[in-house]
Amino acid sequence: MRDRKNIYWTLAILAFFLFWVWGETQVSLQKKEDQATAYSSQGRGLNFFYKLSESLSPGRVQLSGRLFNNLEELKSYKSMALLSPKSEFRKDQKEIYKQFVESGGLLLLSFEDEKEFKNMESFLSEMGISLQLKKREDFRNQTLSLLSPQKESDLFSPEETYAFYSQFEMENPFCKDHGFECYVYQQDFEEGGAVWVMAGLPLLSNALIVKNENRLAAFRLLENYSPLILDEYHHFYSDYDFFKLMQQPRFLFPFLGFFLSIFLFLFFSHALQDEEEVFEAQAESGPDAPLTFHGFNENLLYATLAPSSSYPSALNQHLVFLQKKFPRRHAEILGLLKPDNNLKNVPHFLKEGMRLLVFHQNCLTEKGKR
Repeated sequence: MRDRKNIYWTLAILAFFLFWVWGETQVSLQKKEDQATAYSSQGRGLNFFYKLSESLSPGRVQLSGRLFNNLEELKSYKSMALLSPKSEFRKDQKEIYKQFVESGGLLLLSFEDEKEFKNMESFLSEMGISLQLKKREDFRNQTLSLLSPQKESDLFSPEETYAFYSQFEMENPFCKDHGFECYVYQQDFEEGGAVWVMAGLPLLSNALIVKNENRLAAFRLLENYSPLILDEYHHFYSDYDFFKLMQQPRFLFPFLGFFLSIFLFLFFSHALQDEEEVFEAQAESGPDAPLTFHGFNENLLYATLAPSSSYPSALNQHLVFLQKKFPRRHAEILGLLKPDNNLKNVPHFLKEGMRLLVFHQNCLTEKGKR
């Protein structure tokens, strides 16, 4: 019964572990659903924009869930979007973004709240961009601001109206009368590079891309600045979660092998018993009965000591251990194991092994009394 209970407990713990992994994955997926990533199909997500780009020309938009090591990794892209970042830009990454813009790339930034703005504020300062946030007193939930720019640009036209949803305006030299330039700021650099900063929900988000002429701006972005790389690292959306790792053979096989080894060990053996229980069981069953000792059942013991030629060696190793452990009883220990041609026979092997164990137990008991 004890053997079965141990297996049941192990299976229960394994089931709990798998349930915990599943639960954590669901929480992670829910967080991703609520962020500006291509994974999310909710309002602030970019799933519609990503699918639109794939339907027009596969590969125009690439997703990145990692940090960049150098500018070489971005040379094949014309534009990069870091929308509503949830973590601050690292120093080495800011330098790479700066080099990207100065070499002619378009960097598209957006924020929804003060925390997200602070995550990019130091980078904007290094780029010579000074913006101050001003909270809108007239902001109303689910109410869009419909605005047109003062001048033509690569993405926007004065003849079109664009929808914005933001609690904040950006105070800058071009922001007047709560107009378009209070929500979109553009700064150009040499070699054709530019930084665009947008307040509120990204215009490419699922909630806004279908509003008014926002989709036209999205089409122009894909037409003039693709391939575009969409940053998802700053949403804690790494390249691999648990289930993606499980799809990789170099991770899957060792992981399954580990749990299979544990299962087989518990299937063929049981937990270590107290020494007192082992010897009580021996006294009740008699000296010639098939025994379970050292906490392993006979099946596992046979598999470990096969072939039978290893039986005498195993008993001799135990004798050597006893001699080192109890040097004062050296002579007595040498007389424990008598030459026996039948040691390769399993019953004789178990009987002699049990004699050594009983002697070992007695030595420990006497040592404890002293």
